Amino acid sequence: LNGGQPIGGFTARVKILIGGGGSQPADGFSFSFGDDLPDGAISEEGSGNGLRVALDTYDNGGGEAPALDIYYGGNVIAHTKFDGVTALTTPPILDPATGRPASLQTDTNFVDLVIDLHPSGTLDVTYKGIVVYANLVISGYTPQAGRFGLGARTGGANENHWIDDLTITTVPPVTSAASVKEQPKSQTINERQSVTFSVVPDGAPP
Repeated sequence: LNGGQPIGGFTARVKILIGGGGSQPADGFSFSFGDDLPDGAISEEGSGNGLRVALDTYDNGGGEAPALDIYYGGNVIAHTKFDGVTALTTPPILDPATGRPASLQTDTNFVDLVIDLHPSGTLDVTYKGIVVYANLVISGYTPQAGRFGLGARTGGANENHWIDDLTITTVPPVTSAASVKEQPKSQTINERQSVTFSVVPDGAPP
């Protein structure tokens, strides 16, 4: 894409169906972008050292799934549990529409997965209309030329993976200086208590 020129960011939209497979289906679906994707198969964890969005549906015994994970530089940088069979009882993300734990499974329905990587190095991911990540900072992000890859896998357990209506819109790298687009919010705490402030960056990563 983009004639081999660096991509500053992109918005990927795809309708996805993950269903079937019984009481503990496996193994999941992934979306990857980077300059080192293989020509061969890609698993549910994605591939490469670029950005990877992994919908891991099967817990291998470590309590790591079901979850929607973000990888960058070959490492998991964000982890959000979903409802399903798991070895750990970490509370899963809730569906705001129902107030109940959300599942990666979609039964026989296609749902929307939207991945929005901003040139400033922040990421938004929405699945089933649920905002899973908003303004997630991708530390060390730099624009690069690369390829996009979709992957999925099954094993002893299985499930169906279908996609439809895939669109990817790229944007060029930004050249403006780094700036703060959204200032931290004021907070009131008691003396000696800890507090966390966050900002939303804009412009080229420093």
